Amino acid sequence: MTIFAADARPQSFAADARPHSLSMLSHDLRPPSGDAEWAALRRIQRLTLRDRAGRPYPAEPKHLDPDRLALVLVYRGTVVGTVRLDRLDETRVALRHVAIDPARQGEGHGAQLIDMAEALASTQGAVEVVLHAVASSVTFYEKLGYRAVDWNEPAEHATSINLGKLLVAPSVLRRWLEPYAAAA
Repeated sequence: MTIFAADARPQSFAADARPHSLSMLSHDLRPPSGDAEWAALRRIQRLTLRDRAGRPYPAEPKHLDPDRLALVLVYRGTVVGTVRLDRLDETRVALRHVAIDPARQGEGHGAQLIDMAEALASTQGAVEVVLHAVASSVTFYEKLGYRAVDWNEPAEHATSINLGKLLVAPSVLRRWLEPYAAAA
């Protein structure tokens, strides 16, 4: 995956100057800019995301707390998807509210959204991403390299499965951690 441009404007996510948006070919993954993009984010979430009781999730708040970053996937000027990155700790980010506009599903936007969200999480220092996947989406995530993981956070859906993916090869991660293991 080649990243063609990264926007390094500081946002509230992790309160630093690392990139908070990416541009790849005809897709941009960025925080919503303006009321129209926030409305598109809410519309897509309302159409696609449901809680355990089948109700739409509450609207995503416009304000961002320091550990959450709401993003929209923009394709050729149109918002086609949403995701929220939640920092769980120093090395893990959760992908939440992953959704593609129902009218645009099946066009490859979902895989693009996940690839870009992973790249953005990596720029934030994450080495692992985790998510709650409803049963009907597990095969999609497995094709992208996700596997079942232990995660102590309860899921919204009874059928949800906790999935995760390392963003760094295990051999590289071991090399990074060797000095700390030797010191312990």
